[in-house]
Amino acid sequence: MLQKQNCGLQLGPNGKIYATKCLGEYLAEINYPNEIGLACGYESNAVYLQGSICHYGLPSIFFYKGFRFFTGSEVNIDICDGDSIFLENAYQSIEGTYYDTVVSYLGWDSIVNTHLTIVPIPETPIIYGDAGILYSSYAENYQWYFNSSPIAGATSQTYQPTSNGSYMVEVFNNFGCNAFSENLEFIYDMFNTNHVSSNFIFPNPFESLFYVDINKEYSICIYDLNGKETYNKNNLNGISKHNCSFLEKGFYIVKIQTKDKTLFSKIVKK
Repeated sequence: MLQKQNCGLQLGPNGKIYATKCLGEYLAEINYPNEIGLACGYESNAVYLQGSICHYGLPSIFFYKGFRFFTGSEVNIDICDGDSIFLENAYQSIEGTYYDTVVSYLGWDSIVNTHLTIVPIPETPIIYGDAGILYSSYAENYQWYFNSSPIAGATSQTYQPTSNGSYMVEVFNNFGCNAFSENLEFIYDMFNTNHVSSNFIFPNPFESLFYVDINKEYSICIYDLNGKETYNKNNLNGISKHNCSFLEKGFYIVKIQTKDKTLFSKIVKK
């Protein structure tokens, strides 16, 4: 039974009714207000006030951390992995339920139960260029950048640059958690000239070794996606073997220089 003396009732946004008990450390709770008798699901000690004492009943409404809460409210909050939020007098970054006893502007006791969910951030995207077009690994949403500034309208998995410079992509999920690729130094001639047929470079993708077969004298250079040279070999002719086991897994650009032509191809180290 609810005490008649100094007892305040308040309907929460979750449809439950909360009641104070004078000098009590708990709020009572009516889980099913529309039911009669025992079916209403009355709980005498439903919400612990974290050692605080209830004195004056419940306020009608209060403001806390930029949110508008009713007394006894339950709040679901999602944050990205690596972020934190201030709950229970500390910054929290672990998933769970947190209880905050706060005071309204009238000085009345109020409580907020926060259910905190940690949302994983997307995997770091990989970008590469092929035939003058930049590609990103799959994500839910994209934003391309040129020289560290966002490109208006460039929100697809691919982007066709119009200028030499530094490009990267930001990917983010539907919760707003994001991740950035590394910068790629785009040189128009490197990514937009004739590409070597896959018959000339094999196997592709490769694990440690790959071969180049061109029936003339040539040299070979390999660049990572930042435009940094990682491998070169000169004075080659016909079939040549290349041990690139030292390279990290990912995408690379192969430049093949002959006497009269410069050719480029994408190659993948797995």
